[in-house]
Amino acid sequence: MGHANLNRLREDTLYFSLQGSIEQPHNKIHLIVGGAGHFGDNDTSAFDPIFHLHHCNVDRLWAFWQHIYPDYVAGTEGYLDIDGMTRHPFMQSGGSFSESSDQKIDDETPLAPFRKSNGAYWNSRDAQYLGGQASTLPQKYYTYQPIGPVHLNVSTPLSQAERSRQRAYLQRHFDPHYDDYADILELDPVMNTPRRFVLTTSLSQTAFRGSYMLKVFMGEAEIGSVAVLGRRESAKCGNCQAQRKGNVRVRGVVPIPHPAVVGAVRGLAEDSDVMDAIRSSFRASLVLPSGRVIARFALGSRGGLSEETDLPDEAKPSVRLFSCSVSQPTLEENVGETPHGFGNWFDHGPIDNRGWCKAI
Repeated sequence: MGHANLNRLREDTLYFSLQGSIEQPHNKIHLIVGGAGHFGDNDTSAFDPIFHLHHCNVDRLWAFWQHIYPDYVAGTEGYLDIDGMTRHPFMQSGGSFSESSDQKIDDETPLAPFRKSNGAYWNSRDAQYLGGQASTLPQKYYTYQPIGPVHLNVSTPLSQAERSRQRAYLQRHFDPHYDDYADILELDPVMNTPRRFVLTTSLSQTAFRGSYMLKVFMGEAEIGSVAVLGRRESAKCGNCQAQRKGNVRVRGVVPIPHPAVVGAVRGLAEDSDVMDAIRSSFRASLVLPSGRVIARFALGSRGGLSEETDLPDEAKPSVRLFSCSVSQPTLEENVGETPHGFGNWFDHGPIDNRGWCKAI
């Protein structure tokens, strides 16, 4: 969660560009819970009561992030290009009832039709924290049970050390509980350096005329998924049409569980065999919200047996493998537990996508 270097929050690094978005768990809940029903369809999801419960929880998770990174407002610097370094401003393609076509969107863009008491429209910066208005806004700053020994005082700015300590509690609370790295090393000495492996994916938003999921496997175990919350071709909104015209793709990140990595490399005699063993163990499938599998992938497969069974190039997911070292930094202040950090990122290159074929 968050940036690798708290001193340089806006630094463009490989770490920064590999971070997942809260949009991904948001989209996955829509498809997993909604299936082929109202909640799984962009045009009708708000008519399902669980929509509001879901979005309240998204706001809650986002509030955790804002609390740890109070001086960072998402969207103020645009989005990263495919090179991971160049930034472009967000634009309102096609326009809306309150915005012109190709209007720049940032944290000061009016959030029509919502107005403040003085008649001006709210904007994203206004709504981020609501300043010191907590006493007059009883719904603001309510909370659930504390996570760890953390007692919030919103009127007191957090020190960097305290932010790191609270980030550690959030990591421990929300992260899956796998074997310790020490146990992994003891289990298989070929993993002589503890590293975290991550897949990044790029998926077509329009190839299947609606929503679908990429499910990734190592061996027989599903290790993660990426959701595309799409719209039907009949959707007439300006943004939908602009995305179809621009062949917009959906980016996702799949952290590979440590036990899956250990299983892939168990018994190897040489360190040099590790990457080949990991890469060759991947399988994947594309699945509709109804559960129907529409395409499959296996590394080394020749793809479809004919043009009728081969998946079109524009519909094939693009997948790359990365890894990083894992460490637990020491802070100058005595604040107890510190969060795990990730550094020394390495790009292991793309996973060959020629093995994709339509499910028959």
